Amino acid sequence: MRLRPIERGDVFLLRPRAPKGKRPAGARLVVAVQNDLANALAPATIVAAVRSGIRRGLPVHVAVPGTRGLPAGSVVDCGMLATVASRSLGARLARLSSPCMARVDQALKTALSLR
Repeated sequence: MRLRPIERGDVFLLRPRAPKGKRPAGARLVVAVQNDLANALAPATIVAAVRSGIRRGLPVHVAVPGTRGLPAGSVVDCGMLATVASRSLGARLARLSSPCMARVDQALKTALSLR
């Protein structure tokens, strides 16, 4: 049972589950982009990948300043979205600021062709 709810903008280490008999792939950083009400009620949440080492910035990439819990040079890749089971998220590592989440919102609109 999760002690605190998942909130939009929280950064987690995703612990992927592997099919029976297979070894799980490596853990990855993700940021919750689903709204807080759905995060509280649903058994899954929508996340965007947090990556590092991206050379060319695209309109769906949002640079994240190096903060505690995130490596310097991290990028939220809004072109890499996934719905994951909430139980597969580890402890919250960081929380993105409101200005950073505003840039994520714009990148999500671009990625999904929304106005």
